[in-house]
Amino acid sequence: MGSPTTRMQDAVRILMLIDNAVESVTETDIADDAALETAVGVVRTQVRLQKLDFWVRNPDYLANELLNDFENGDRDTA
Repeated sequence: MGSPTTRMQDAVRILMLIDNAVESVTETDIADDAALETAVGVVRTQVRLQKLDFWVRNPDYLANELLNDFENGDRDTA
């Protein structure tokens, strides 16, 4: 097992995860919750954050999945 991460590494990882999991706020969102009027974005589910966190912490699994997608002809993995 690798060495534990620092607080700064954890903070950067979490910010990166949130940045990649966020979706734009829609008019429907604002109609449902007026507090979202000034929001930059919305994270709709923890599941996406958890999946992204797994890939970041385990890049060997991510690399394997990307290679599998490439070999299967799925070149749009974004």
